[in-house]
Amino acid sequence: QILAAISMNRILPVRAFIVPAPLFCCMRPAVFFAGGWGPEAELRTYLKPHSPGAAVDIRELQVSPAPPTERPAAIIVEKTPPGRSVFRFEFRKNRSITVTALVKTFDRVFMSRSAFRKDRVLRAGDFYPTLMETCRIPRGAVREESRLIGKPLVRSIVQNAPLTDSMVSETPIVKRGRTVVLCVDSPGFSIKAM
Repeated sequence: QILAAISMNRILPVRAFIVPAPLFCCMRPAVFFAGGWGPEAELRTYLKPHSPGAAVDIRELQVSPAPPTERPAAIIVEKTPPGRSVFRFEFRKNRSITVTALVKTFDRVFMSRSAFRKDRVLRAGDFYPTLMETCRIPRGAVREESRLIGKPLVRSIVQNAPLTDSMVSETPIVKRGRTVVLCVDSPGFSIKAM
């Protein structure tokens, strides 16, 4: 069917589905054209260095006109991802094809496991990692667990909220009247006092 569609110079839709993150890029079989190369695989290879650390989902791939047998010499982005994106695959002898696709990129963020009040010091079980579409990730979203553990919240948060830098304090909050331990460490000595 694929080769028949190519020979008739028809636009060829190819659909992809999201699968669990560890299997994201290896479960679904790619569609290959004459010569053993596939536009979707070429797009994945091209987008990977441009989206470091992010998972890429390509859907509704359309190719027009029929591609030649050799791999493209260059890929030109005419409408940038994410979203409905347009790419021009350039080949030798001034040949080119247009490839359109719905491109989504996902990156890891941390979400609150429950609703928490202001001043709560976050522990490892208070949040969990998840993949979120990059266009929906809020500014300052925390990507590393170490930036949350032991940090107090500067405001109350709701359950399943993406955690951002503005939600946590870099230094512990000390309220008036609280007993604290002062520590001074230096090579050769250490002083502690209440």
